[in-house]
Amino acid sequence: MEIPFKIYRDRDNSVAMLVIQDKEFVLKPGEWTDWIRVSYEAIPHLYGMTGICRVLLKKVHNEFAMYVSPINIDPGDPVLPIFSSDSYGKELVENVGLFYTQGLPDDTKALSYGVLDENEYLTLADHILGEQKKMLAYELESFGRKSSGLLFFYVSSIDQNTHMYWRATDPSHPMYSEELHKACGDTLKKLYVEADQMLGSIFSQFDLSDPANTLIVMSDHGFAPFRRQVNLNTWLYENDFLSFRRSGADVLESDGFFENVDWSSTVAYNLGINALYLNVRGREEYGALDQNRTLGLLAVLKNRLLNFKDPDTGEKLITDVRIVPEAEKKAHPYAPDCLIGWKTGYRCSWERILGGFRPASVRDNDDKWSGDHCIDPKWVPAILFTNRKVVKDNPTLYDITATILAEFGVPIPAQMTGAPLFSQG
Repeated sequence: MEIPFKIYRDRDNSVAMLVIQDKEFVLKPGEWTDWIRVSYEAIPHLYGMTGICRVLLKKVHNEFAMYVSPINIDPGDPVLPIFSSDSYGKELVENVGLFYTQGLPDDTKALSYGVLDENEYLTLADHILGEQKKMLAYELESFGRKSSGLLFFYVSSIDQNTHMYWRATDPSHPMYSEELHKACGDTLKKLYVEADQMLGSIFSQFDLSDPANTLIVMSDHGFAPFRRQVNLNTWLYENDFLSFRRSGADVLESDGFFENVDWSSTVAYNLGINALYLNVRGREEYGALDQNRTLGLLAVLKNRLLNFKDPDTGEKLITDVRIVPEAEKKAHPYAPDCLIGWKTGYRCSWERILGGFRPASVRDNDDKWSGDHCIDPKWVPAILFTNRKVVKDNPTLYDITATILAEFGVPIPAQMTGAPLFSQG
């Protein structure tokens, strides 16, 4: 894909003018453009597409460098159906302007790989949060004119930036430094202040003492440090549950797709973040384990995993192994055979998610993605508060859908998991 542009620099190289598809931007290093509509050939000579992007001017003096955001679907002219009606995207653009449409808008990988520095990334994050605040303000004003309805609004900034900036507040994290703490240690606090202000706008517009108005504020999880990464496939190899086709010094240097695994003598493997599968004959394409041995092997694996210790600290790093019942696997054919509950501070390694290996089964997490929640749920409880009395014991995420249906008098299907928060019905 090619998007032509021109660059003009002033004599002292302090500013530059970018010309991209006939739009002009005068920028200093470190500044972002507004949204730019771009057109390009998705299939040369056959199919063209449009989208939107933003550009960061990184360097002008001595060498030129700029960063182009991922191309987003244009909400005013979407090439894919991303809105519940054809007109809704255009309505939002007319009232709040262009905005990110990629699912998770913050470019976390660009920060992890050093393409964006801390200031460049945080400037982008502030812009994204500003877009979210504009959309909430618009929707609240529109919602207030209606006699009834449901408004769901998700703030993505807290999740993504807690992933990236836990390292700025945790002296025990391998990526922590005093310099980083001084520069970015208040990043997460500022995000919560911004979120509180967004919540305050709801309080100021609606009478929440009125029983006709229901407010639910919730997270779907909490957060914990991600200090050490674990390659469970390497551990399975070290403990004779997984085998390789060839030997050699480099067999444990692989980034994915189980490229050297000998499935004929492998009985268990790890794929995804917390999922462990048995290589069952008749179920897996190259299955090596008889069905009548699965329960016994799962019991052995559970015991061994619960006693798996960090070789550098002696600390147990798994606090729960949930064997998935057969009924659940029948209902969900791709469900794993067991789920790993990591202890706080640990999580699966990056290359292992897609079947990669490393020589050390446990090592430091050296990625700026330094906080996580894909661990044993008891270490990352969610938050819930509401203007209504919660009468259900131990509320869970499952209960939210049932609660919404009950609020609107819609019968709750018998097969639905969860129950209303505010009534015993």
